Amino acid sequence: MYRSVHMKQRRKYAQECKRQTITGVIMDEQGKLLITTAEPYQNERVAGLLAGRRLAQIKFFFEQQESVLNRIYIARVSKVLSNLCAAFVEIEKGVSCYLPLDHIEEAFFTKKLGSSKICQGDELVVQVTKEAVKSKTPTVSTRLTLISPLCILQPAYPGAFFSRRLSPEDCARLQEWYRSQSVVPQGCGVLFRTESKDASVSELNDELFRLANKWEKILTYSRMRTCYSCLYRPDESAASILNSFYTHEYSEIITDLPEIYEELKNSQTKIPVRFYDDRLLPLSKLYNVDQQLMDALCKKKIWLSSGASIVIEQTEALVSIDVNSGKNTAGKNKEDAICRINMEAAKEIAFQIRLRRLCGIIIIDFINMNRPENNDRVLEALRTAFLSDPQSPIVVDMTALGLVEVTRRKRERPLCELEHRQLARSSGT
Repeated sequence: MYRSVHMKQRRKYAQECKRQTITGVIMDEQGKLLITTAEPYQNERVAGLLAGRRLAQIKFFFEQQESVLNRIYIARVSKVLSNLCAAFVEIEKGVSCYLPLDHIEEAFFTKKLGSSKICQGDELVVQVTKEAVKSKTPTVSTRLTLISPLCILQPAYPGAFFSRRLSPEDCARLQEWYRSQSVVPQGCGVLFRTESKDASVSELNDELFRLANKWEKILTYSRMRTCYSCLYRPDESAASILNSFYTHEYSEIITDLPEIYEELKNSQTKIPVRFYDDRLLPLSKLYNVDQQLMDALCKKKIWLSSGASIVIEQTEALVSIDVNSGKNTAGKNKEDAICRINMEAAKEIAFQIRLRRLCGIIIIDFINMNRPENNDRVLEALRTAFLSDPQSPIVVDMTALGLVEVTRRKRERPLCELEHRQLARSSGT
């Protein structure tokens, strides 16, 4: 009986995969957020966002536990680079970080040695804004922020700021609330995130009250703690990992981990949480999470439904993506056929960039087209596909050689770097 149910589920999954178009998935419809374990990472817990049956974004729990992103430290200045308008500071003994001096006038110093704006030996409060990527050190800033699902508290930057994805009507409503509230500490500002559009007044009050309390504690601790102290670290609970995902992109949370289910059920999340319990067919197998994760880690070539393909290569300086016609036959109208391939490839490229967390400079070599209007169509398709990416990649332009330049912020490690770190940990090195 159990074997029969198991085979029915597998057949149903295979049929859905056949019906699903392999490429061009944009988060137009709400998907599912899975919280389960991943075998390639020795059964580490992961949260994965599904678009249809495809894995669109992944977050590992071990990242959250070991990441220094958004932590606030009392750092010591080790070197000032006046010609670069930057400095190197240590947040821990031997852990050096890069500090741009754009906003040094607003910095909060706990120890000041010289009369200049900043000098070696000074101690100041900084926040990690970018993690170390490859050979580059982490980046820190004196512009502190406290992040929550609905909004971001910005000390020393008074006023209301809004996500670009909020409508003018939502911005007006939130602006009215901001003017009438008495929760935000004096001298602080608030950046309203996309999720705040459906928030009630009481929810906004509660959220800002919690952030205000955290900020008061940071101010108190900064006057009492010594250098290298960590004044603030983001919450490491299962509920806090949901901040990495847009809530409008999924309609339910599914988990097969009892402790995660209990924690989320008792949390303040509005999204329905469902517990999945099937020993014969684990959640990661039902949605093929392990195989999709391995493909994102190891597969350089991705086939498109048209028979064309894209090849992704990561180098030290940039990421190169090449579009090939592959098995596709152009037919009578070659130009239109190539345009269709490039349009399809643009959507898949945006999908893979988000899934693999590719960042920095990205160069895309689409198949050459003769009509300028077709180039414009492909660029517009790429920009549209990037709208669902939380990192908001920027399509710079198409060069004279027909190469498309894209930049994406380096806020977290690419998947390939996480793979190397985890393999090293598992081998005991």
